[in-house]
Amino acid sequence: MTRPGRPAAWHAARCSNPYTTDVIDWVVGDLPGGSRIADIGCGAGQCSLAMARRGHEVIGLDPARSFVEEARRTGARAGVKARFEVGHAERAREIIGGSCAAVVFPKSVHWTNRPMSIAEARSLLGAQGRLVVLDSMITWSAWMRVAREISRPYVTPSPEFAPAPDADRRTTAELLAAMVGRVRCRRLRVRRQLTISQAVGLWLAMPDCAADTLGERVRQFAAALRHGLRPLGASDLYTIEDVTIMWAQTDATKTRSTR
Repeated sequence: MTRPGRPAAWHAARCSNPYTTDVIDWVVGDLPGGSRIADIGCGAGQCSLAMARRGHEVIGLDPARSFVEEARRTGARAGVKARFEVGHAERAREIIGGSCAAVVFPKSVHWTNRPMSIAEARSLLGAQGRLVVLDSMITWSAWMRVAREISRPYVTPSPEFAPAPDADRRTTAELLAAMVGRVRCRRLRVRRQLTISQAVGLWLAMPDCAADTLGERVRQFAAALRHGLRPLGASDLYTIEDVTIMWAQTDATKTRSTR
């Protein structure tokens, strides 16, 4: 489903690659029901709602108000209870407060100042807490290369969605090990077949390519995308996403506060 005049958050909630059962199992599968979980950089709420459906108390945090509002609407429509707030990862404790059994960064930590956001997340965890970072790498398929070329005359990067400054040269796994505790990793490959409509919707889920920044030009852009993708066959319309799950258990010898 696509509606070019809608913002990126609307398309993200409906068209982004879903969080598979395997991924959610590895993130929170062994937590007792009702565990309190912070989802930092929650976007349109897909990961938050998947965890809330399992009976957990989930608080989603994102700096983009349009995404938070879409997450609230999506949860209300689905009858899934979760709390969503506007805020930055680097000041998460001020908004989330209390103690969490787990803090999750769902493909979002690279948008933050990682040392600050990981330290803030660590301050939310108790002695037996876990911090989970989901990262992903998309294999560029034929349709994505076509879409990128079509995008060039239209797209201007939006400062609202620019990554936060982060000059730390350590990898995220190294930061987790230094600031939280021992790190374990799991890698999963997820393949998803798409229709042209789903491919267009997935592209419009990026804020720089949606009505958020393109305004009325987004309809012309979406039509150009459809036209450019139409000659492609089904074998070209897919995504392959390599998801890395980094899972760190808290270590009492690491600092629990950024202050």
